[in-house]
Amino acid sequence: MIYWKQSKHKLELHKHANTKLDQRTKKTKRHINNKKHRTRTKNNNTRKQINSEAMKLIHSDKKKGIIVLKPENTDDLWTLSELIDRNDIITGKTQRKIKEKETKKTLIISIQVEQVEFTETTLRITGTTTEEHEDVAKGSYHTISIEPGAQLTIQKDWLDYQRTRLEESTREKQSKILITIFDRETALFAKLKKQGYQIITSMQGDVVKKRIQEKPKQNFYQQIINKIKEYDERDNYEHIILGSPSFWKEDLLQHLKDEKLKQKIVQTQCSSADENAIREVLKKGELEKILKEDRISKELKLIDELFTEISKEGLSVYGFKDVKNAIELGAVKELLIADELIKTKRLNETFQELQEVMKNTEKTNGKITIINTKHEGGKKLQSLGGIAALLRYAI
Repeated sequence: MIYWKQSKHKLELHKHANTKLDQRTKKTKRHINNKKHRTRTKNNNTRKQINSEAMKLIHSDKKKGIIVLKPENTDDLWTLSELIDRNDIITGKTQRKIKEKETKKTLIISIQVEQVEFTETTLRITGTTTEEHEDVAKGSYHTISIEPGAQLTIQKDWLDYQRTRLEESTREKQSKILITIFDRETALFAKLKKQGYQIITSMQGDVVKKRIQEKPKQNFYQQIINKIKEYDERDNYEHIILGSPSFWKEDLLQHLKDEKLKQKIVQTQCSSADENAIREVLKKGELEKILKEDRISKELKLIDELFTEISKEGLSVYGFKDVKNAIELGAVKELLIADELIKTKRLNETFQELQEVMKNTEKTNGKITIINTKHEGGKKLQSLGGIAALLRYAI
């Protein structure tokens, strides 16, 4: 009995000690998790800050065709994916697994490009190494993964349109613009990006009937205002485009008491409150001033001009054969190429013929615009074979 009591006492002491240990462990874990959370928050804030900056041009040697860059966001990665061609020389940091030690070693290597792949967060460039390295044999296949904030060197035979694109990307940061489209029962929020626009969210509101005409309830106006404030506080937009059919935008502004926010708002008319209205708003002449730095506005206008000329059988051609012929005649004023066509030609290893067409366009003082197929204008161009041109004169 005495032995059992002592054992029981020891057991209770042991349980008590374990309980205290568990409490200390949980406290330590909470401290670690809080620290991790603070670190993540700090990193997220850093990423937000980085994403608002323009791509950095660190060094340029036009004679040798060498440019050293530091992309700051995924839009910059997308731009680079359009500029890097097969056989270009890319230098960047990469990791190589050392078999003997079963560890990864960070190396700086140069590769001759064979394939370029853009994802939402990374630019993957695959090719063969151009020089011997302690851990990498010359001519071996390797992939350099570029993320925002990583430095890379590009050496290539630059075309004029590529230099222009690069200059645009390394200038001042892009205007930060929020688009809010709404009617009596729906609101749509989107933000402009270099390669188009991104829908953030949509809202549905209740409709109250007043005689014949339907009006949105006042609390729906307030919901829209609150959402605009939320996005503006988070991203500090330079301009907020407010578009609606009829008079609803004026009604909403009467409910907006924040004068500082009001100063950012540009009103515009649109015929609906869906995604088509965003494209409609981007084409508006009254918004050209604040959208002049955004490629999508320019691209949509060019595609509209192209289809206007096609409809009246005017100064335009489309399809690879007819465009190539127009270039040879020196008739091309502006060459329009869908980015999907470039990707397809690269994959099919027929990019050389497209590159020759672009070089000949520049030789005859024609301009080149790469059209993004993520928006409606790009899809329309893709339906024409991915290539078209506006002409100086009829042929």
